[in-house]
Amino acid sequence: MLWLVPNPFNFKKDEALLDVLALTAAARRAFAHGLLHGYRVEEDTLHTVRGRITIDDQIRQRPGFMLPIDVRYDEFRERCRRFATA
Repeated sequence: MLWLVPNPFNFKKDEALLDVLALTAAARRAFAHGLLHGYRVEEDTLHTVRGRITIDDQIRQRPGFMLPIDVRYDEFRERCRRFATA
């Protein structure tokens, strides 16, 4: 048996229209570039330190040399490749 409820969502009756519009605008800005954002781990050889120095790679590939430095860092990506379709 289906019961009809006059107000099933329990919204506040004094909710301002401007608050709803502000929330909608904030959601549009947040989702404007898509939902898939994230960090990817990158390993690189650089002349400056960025992230963590991978000491084992540094010693194995360039023993006794200070530059370039083998590093591992997290790079922010607008779209993660593993989920992105375009």
